[in-house]
Amino acid sequence: MTSTSPRILSCNGVVSYSSETPSVSTFLQTHPGAYTTTRTHNNSSCPMFWERHLQRLANSARILFDSNSQLLFKSADVIPSLLTPKLSGIEDVSGSSIGGVFDVYAHFSGYTPLAFGVRGNGAHLAVVGRGRDVAEAKYSDWVRLCHKFFVVCRKDNSAADFEVQTAPISDGVLPGVIRQLVIEVCISKGIPLREVAPSWSEHELWEEAFITSSLRVLQHVESIQVPRTWELHGSKCWDEIAWKEKQFEESPGMITK
Repeated sequence: MTSTSPRILSCNGVVSYSSETPSVSTFLQTHPGAYTTTRTHNNSSCPMFWERHLQRLANSARILFDSNSQLLFKSADVIPSLLTPKLSGIEDVSGSSIGGVFDVYAHFSGYTPLAFGVRGNGAHLAVVGRGRDVAEAKYSDWVRLCHKFFVVCRKDNSAADFEVQTAPISDGVLPGVIRQLVIEVCISKGIPLREVAPSWSEHELWEEAFITSSLRVLQHVESIQVPRTWELHGSKCWDEIAWKEKQFEESPGMITK
């Protein structure tokens, strides 16, 4: 949808065109549960990678239900035991097994993505804060924390010998749709890729970096900041933290392109 399109909200197939439809961030903050986000194409008629997003939504709902059901329901008291067998069929999110267990919302709103490759449109990142709770599921509280991170790292001092690195799911990374597509593209094109958490101790070997999400798809990184010391950083204001910074080129590198 274009940035001027009205917000539309659908609940269990019933569409509402109310002018009071909240923004997507406000909606997710007031409606706890599993969620997924994607862009559309063909004049807003087709969601991108729809089948993958349905599967991820189902997986997130199951993980949240098993680990902390109050992340899906406002109170554990509203989860009678008869719901458990219904959840066993949650993979078929278009079928009747999910009805009567969850309210399913679709929120449509305008979004104008940044043009890829334009100078000044790169991301500026900061490494700070604790890890995510229930990291393998996509939960509504994470609306502002949904990017996956990749670096192109030299293996030694030779620029010709490199690999793409991204943290493995076992490290608590969300198994994002675009993240998986990047991995598949690297494999198909013979680009070396290793699922390992990029280490700041090797940042001098980082040639490129990019982040992925279903809205931005892929965005190159221009800078990364980390605190010079982790002591007491949780009690300090942002501008009181002393930072170290890694700068990249303003334009995407060869592998990112």
